[in-house]
Amino acid sequence: MRSPGFRGTTLLEVIVAVAILGIGLLPVINVLTTVSRTQRLSQEELAATCWAEEVIEQLQSMPFEAVQPCTDLNLGGIASITPLWPAFPDSIVITRPLPKDMEARLDVFLTESPSLKWMTVRVFWGSGPVHNVTLTAFTEWRL
Repeated sequence: MRSPGFRGTTLLEVIVAVAILGIGLLPVINVLTTVSRTQRLSQEELAATCWAEEVIEQLQSMPFEAVQPCTDLNLGGIASITPLWPAFPDSIVITRPLPKDMEARLDVFLTESPSLKWMTVRVFWGSGPVHNVTLTAFTEWRL
């Protein structure tokens, strides 16, 4: 009980105020954590997409014969100047290295059209849930 001339706060009032403040801040902290995680995932997805686009664009600029059919060809981080298909020296793809913990695969398929190829670049990353970006392009060469 307070005396009539006392204007301070009791310990109980301070505890209740801190509890209310804590309960009010929990959702804010949760939102900040979620936003941070989402932003990191978006950055990784953008890096993977840009890398896959680079590979597709370089494949599209190669001669028709240099882009050979393949399934699940490991692109690694292609930082070297080595042809993807050794029998075809024009099949050199030069990109910046993949970001850490990412790996990439390439599929090239022939189609019914003699001058059309179906190319897919897949980039994977993540240890818990595996994330991926898949870019597919149908490219027709003028033969």
